[in-house]
Amino acid sequence: MEAIIGFLLGVLSSLVIWILTSQILVPKIQFSGHICRYYVDNMKLAGYEFKLCNNGRRNIFDINVYFNINIKGLVYPDLYENYIIPIGTCENKITVLKPSKKGLTMSINAVQLNLLDKKYFPKHIIMKCKNKQLTLDDLYALGTDVYAEITLFGYDSYSGTKKHFCSHKYRLENIMKGEFELDSLLVK
Repeated sequence: MEAIIGFLLGVLSSLVIWILTSQILVPKIQFSGHICRYYVDNMKLAGYEFKLCNNGRRNIFDINVYFNINIKGLVYPDLYENYIIPIGTCENKITVLKPSKKGLTMSINAVQLNLLDKKYFPKHIIMKCKNKQLTLDDLYALGTDVYAEITLFGYDSYSGTKKHFCSHKYRLENIMKGEFELDSLLVK
């Protein structure tokens, strides 16, 4: 009888520890509600930025960040074309994202938008790409329904497992001029 009770307590305690380490005490990424346009000298569009924050309780390391733009009707009227733009620092990686309430600001600049595969785009978009003048507004004007998502892949510092985080859909109304508040994900 003692062996059965010990076995059941062992299984129950293992289940509790598993739930704590893999379901509750995990990294949680929160994305800003908007993408901000920022300008140089109030004239020339320099790029875009968003903010993200690890609201979890563990570090995430070796993070790859991608900006996915989905354009409906670019090639076929009822289908979305998905274009993935790698963003980030130092070969597209963030080394460590520690738990914080302040957030980390990531930038999407015009040079990175030029990494798009251009074979299905109209000529005016290809010319803007070559001249490094392509903006998100130009891409949002192309299809009947356009949205962007930010995707992160990173490793949990405790378990070593690769985690996937995806933002909400950013539509044209989610892109605004401004800058983020220092200690939050809100726009000034």
